[in-house]
Amino acid sequence: MKEYRHTITFVTEIDEEHMSENFGYIWDAMPGRDRLCFIRNSTKSIVNDFLYKANENGSWAIVRLADNG
Repeated sequence: MKEYRHTITFVTEIDEEHMSENFGYIWDAMPGRDRLCFIRNSTKSIVNDFLYKANENGSWAIVRLADNG
């Protein structure tokens, strides 16, 4: 089996005005590095769920999320 690697870049736009008040307090208290980690982990979870559903029929190509650390 051959493996081909490719990259997708996601852009997350945060609208702080539409956050719940409770999450807004948490968001404001997070350092920038923790915010980025939160966004990356959330995106990774969503993409993994999508890929699981996309690959469940035993297709000829299996797409998975590579962990880059």
